Amino acid sequence: MDSSVATRPIEDMEAYEQHLQQFVYHSGTTMKPIFQLARGVEPEKKRILFAEGEEERVLRAMQIIVDEKLAKPILIGRPAVIEQRIARYGLRLVAGQDYTVVNTDHDERYRDFWQEYYKMMSRKKGITQQMAELKMRRRTTLIGAMLVKKGEADGMICGMVSTTHRHLHFIDQVIGKREGCAVYAAMNALVLPNIDAANISYNLLKTAAGNNIAIGPMLLGADKPVHVLTASATVRRIVNMTALLVADVIAAR
Repeated sequence: MDSSVATRPIEDMEAYEQHLQQFVYHSGTTMKPIFQLARGVEPEKKRILFAEGEEERVLRAMQIIVDEKLAKPILIGRPAVIEQRIARYGLRLVAGQDYTVVNTDHDERYRDFWQEYYKMMSRKKGITQQMAELKMRRRTTLIGAMLVKKGEADGMICGMVSTTHRHLHFIDQVIGKREGCAVYAAMNALVLPNIDAANISYNLLKTAAGNNIAIGPMLLGADKPVHVLTASATVRRIVNMTALLVADVIAAR
């Protein structure tokens, strides 16, 4: 295969299929219909952005997401770094075929994005042009939120780096709250009073779940399908939440 990415062929397809089935099993019967729903959606209707596209857990989750046909991934990051890490981890992901990249070093949409962000913020809280340009270059959740708002992606997963508050700040600035929602909330197995409580409780809830099923937290109240995970997110949780996000995308249509 002519590719700058080192690829590893599947030598034992039957064993690999059993591995995928085992993954779904460990995610619990609760997730099986969600996985089936996500697989049945056309690729162009499940374009999911991953704000931390260079993260190891994200890239490992991408391999499962691609193999299981759960979503059409869009990674935010530096293409060369992403390809180097794919090769380092022995993954089989191929740029342009399995995923696309929003290049944080150079993207032809950059000027349009920061100018729109500048207009939005100058009306609300006030922000200089220089600040708008800098933030739109460095804050991947801000870039992702703008892509979702403009319809260039159907949903976004973020939160593996930094704090929930920081991610939610950019989501609120660009995407905003759903009509009729006064606040954002996060839900795991329980409905909790605020996002901080949900995130603190999440690590307790996941250990109590059968087979350590990793589902949540789910962001409620945003005007577009977005989920903010936590810094402790596992590969399994990223995969599960991607499938749930695709379900959110379908429900929002």
